[in-house]
Amino acid sequence: YGKESDGMWSEIHSDSVNRMIVSYLDVNNEAYTDKKVKSISALLRIKLSTDNWKMSPDLIPYRDGVFDLKTNQLKSHSPGYCFTWQLPYPYQSQNDNWKKIDEWLDFATQNNQRNKQTLIAYMAATLRGRSDLQKFLYLQGHGGSGKGTFIRLLVDLIGKNNIHSSSLSDWNGNRFETANAYQKRLTVFPDEDSKVNNYAKFLKLT
Repeated sequence: YGKESDGMWSEIHSDSVNRMIVSYLDVNNEAYTDKKVKSISALLRIKLSTDNWKMSPDLIPYRDGVFDLKTNQLKSHSPGYCFTWQLPYPYQSQNDNWKKIDEWLDFATQNNQRNKQTLIAYMAATLRGRSDLQKFLYLQGHGGSGKGTFIRLLVDLIGKNNIHSSSLSDWNGNRFETANAYQKRLTVFPDEDSKVNNYAKFLKLT
């Protein structure tokens, strides 16, 4: 907890755990063998494991705290929130002036307010992890119409570490792609070929 960023859990290699155990034993002048170190590591894994690892959908983790969507308040970080992801910027740095983005959304949707609200709703769903909606956003248009800009806007919103970029051919043919997308906030398929024949795994993702 807190290894990569305050408020976030991250994976650690077993060698790193063993190194910490050895350091502790050295500081306390305790004799040890390789077998003893591995036994301690195994016991720690059993003792510290949990079956109730759940991230609340009503909380959004920022660098400087956790925002509660129900109370609209920023809370302090806590290990009990179980977050393995985090937005790459502090909540307190947010600016209330979204004029440029608002103007760009009008341009990209050609002042179609329904389409504009759809894009905003999709951004909100991405931020909140609303996979339960079972929706995907399909963007089409000529070059320079704003498709790539909107994707970059989503990347800035959610952070590069929380997005997986793929293609339908890789998604259907590469068995590691689903693992690469595991626990990501968003999966993006840019510039797809219209001749893809199999959408089964994509529909399962949706």
